[in-house]
Amino acid sequence: MLKPLFWLAVLLHWMNPLVWIAWRFYSRDVELACDERAIRQLDDCQKRRYSNTLLQLAVRTPKWSCPVAFGNNSVKQRIQHVLRYKQAALGVTAVAVIVIVMMMAALSVNPVQVYPLGDLQPELKEKVDTAYLQWGSVQLEITEQEDIDRLQQTLADLQVQEKAAKPDGSVSTDVTMYTSIAFAKAADPDWICVAAFKGDCTETVLSTREGTRYFQVKNPQQILPLFAQYGTTAREQLQDTTFSADLNHDGVAEQIVVNPKQELINVYTERGIALPVKSWVSDNARESYHLCELDGKSYLLRYCMQDADYAHALSSLAWELYELDKHDNLTLTQTDQVSFSLTQAAYHFDTQAIYAFLQSLNEILENSTLLLYTDGYQTKWYSTTAEPLRYSAEDYLDWLKKTADGEANEGTLLERLQRMQSSIYFDLPQKQLTQWLKENRNFDAAQQELTAPALQEFDGVRGVSFELHWRLDPEQVAMASLHVAP
Repeated sequence: MLKPLFWLAVLLHWMNPLVWIAWRFYSRDVELACDERAIRQLDDCQKRRYSNTLLQLAVRTPKWSCPVAFGNNSVKQRIQHVLRYKQAALGVTAVAVIVIVMMMAALSVNPVQVYPLGDLQPELKEKVDTAYLQWGSVQLEITEQEDIDRLQQTLADLQVQEKAAKPDGSVSTDVTMYTSIAFAKAADPDWICVAAFKGDCTETVLSTREGTRYFQVKNPQQILPLFAQYGTTAREQLQDTTFSADLNHDGVAEQIVVNPKQELINVYTERGIALPVKSWVSDNARESYHLCELDGKSYLLRYCMQDADYAHALSSLAWELYELDKHDNLTLTQTDQVSFSLTQAAYHFDTQAIYAFLQSLNEILENSTLLLYTDGYQTKWYSTTAEPLRYSAEDYLDWLKKTADGEANEGTLLERLQRMQSSIYFDLPQKQLTQWLKENRNFDAAQQELTAPALQEFDGVRGVSFELHWRLDPEQVAMASLHVAP
């Protein structure tokens, strides 16, 4: 039934040689398939008789020939196929079916539409008078019209495919403002056109007054060199805070550029990609960044000190160790953290856990250089290539310099932590209880004192208990038990 339809196609496309080639292979495959079906249940002897029949039919000269008739192809090939035929294994058949289905599915899908970015975002073709380029740690303002036109034209010529946003409306988290180009009009302050890129410029988010759109860039090599071209001169101004280190351990050093004023740290790879290491800090978080050496290899260390606040019930310390992978991505290799409370409200201050954390961190900091330290509001310390700085983990902890009740806290690290725990658990509650007794119970410090502090559970609530002593005479001491709970 199909062969006559195919012959009709040949008639319609008589002058097309590809149709004749397809017809030849189709006719051959049909006859071979029919032979396979006929001999599927035959033994070797019956297959030989079937081949003899084909041979006898072949020697007869037909008076006429029809192109859609059966048997017009090579008898020799058919006989060889019959004699060598082996039924295909079920696995081979299954694989063939799967491949065919996958090819049909792929061919049935509409091809991906790629467009010049300027056709999708006409704002890139509007006349502007200022451009701002951010390349990692450096930012520069471009006012030369020729340079502005070149940037606009390069962006407009990018071949892109529009991508859908995530269900929550967000787009790729790899796209940041630290590889971006923005355009502005002095005559229209509300006009905006900003193209933010992933570090390798393979993705971009373009924001205008009309909204935000997310694109996959098909020719990132057109835009990536422009960032290096315009940003290299500005980066040279940060030469005093530029450090070299082989962060991906391939024998080629990357550049770590620190911008203390903007609190930015970026790693610049050999391909000109700027990877943000530090771009922002959360409220109440103090952070320090270090370049360190471990076992002869270079790493980046982030040390975060988070104070307790409305969002964090406990204070915490954490460190993270990063390296570059072969794809130029910053990868977390080691981390550690510890949480604690600096008030008696939670009675959660594990001296040994905090001491172990700080000791392990100090082992890393021993062979490190501080890049930048910020208190959450501004840069406090940073190194230069001429004056590298190095601090211990406890040097960043202001709360360790005084006890909870305001006394100076000195000694070894372990002694200071033990004294801090004692002041939180006992000294401060003792002072608070003494003050309350003075105000409400006529407490006389000359005749009475609070002693023997101890942590206890009171109706499921953890607190500290004291013994109240009265000195009635040198031979007699009266005692009552009091406790303080959060």
